[in-house]
Amino acid sequence: MNVFYYCTSSGLTIIENLEIKITPPSELNDPFEFYPYPDTENPTIEDYEQADNFHHASYGMFYFVCFSKNSENPRMWSQYANNHKGMMIEFDLTKAPFCEFSEKDYNLIEVYYDQKRIPISMLNKNPIQMFYKLAKRKGKYWEQEEEVRLMIADCWIDGKKLKSKEFVQGENLIKTLELSKESIVSVTLGIRRTDELIRSVRRLLKTKLPTVKLYQAYRNHSGFSVDRNELDR
Repeated sequence: MNVFYYCTSSGLTIIENLEIKITPPSELNDPFEFYPYPDTENPTIEDYEQADNFHHASYGMFYFVCFSKNSENPRMWSQYANNHKGMMIEFDLTKAPFCEFSEKDYNLIEVYYDQKRIPISMLNKNPIQMFYKLAKRKGKYWEQEEEVRLMIADCWIDGKKLKSKEFVQGENLIKTLELSKESIVSVTLGIRRTDELIRSVRRLLKTKLPTVKLYQAYRNHSGFSVDRNELDR
């Protein structure tokens, strides 16, 4: 499966260092992420506190990398790629390190969208299924993203064929997942990209990823979608 990662000019760092940030639940842009709801008939303050405590406890347990199956959605370009000034990187999930993830292991997830939230009572019945369902489900207002995500347990990294780094940036601890050259298929520049960005991408691809294709996004002339043309390297 090939998926797409929308980003700002920070994508230059991904190409140059061959690493991608892994994000804790606290930094996901939907506050309902990894937040179960009290499912007793008359929830008490303690019930809500239990949901809050679970949500905060997940911060140090799991990390995510989020992709889209859709390469043509102008909203994705606007929201995640600096209003079409950034880029979109195409990844092949059959290549390392992504090939270490699978649906059967509950860590390669195609997100399902509806308005039903996950009850916290599942924690006592089947905690693994609860974590999986929380990671898999998002509200319908996100469905245009067509999201595919990796769920990475903090304790799981060392036991798999994965390499990660961490460093401090301001007040935040940043963790990254090391990529293989083979995992990157293409780079697409946004409609409003600058000449400086295209020069930087061309330079990096030439030195780091000579087989990766380069595209330029453009407006579809018959509908509200984004198409792309291949550029010379």
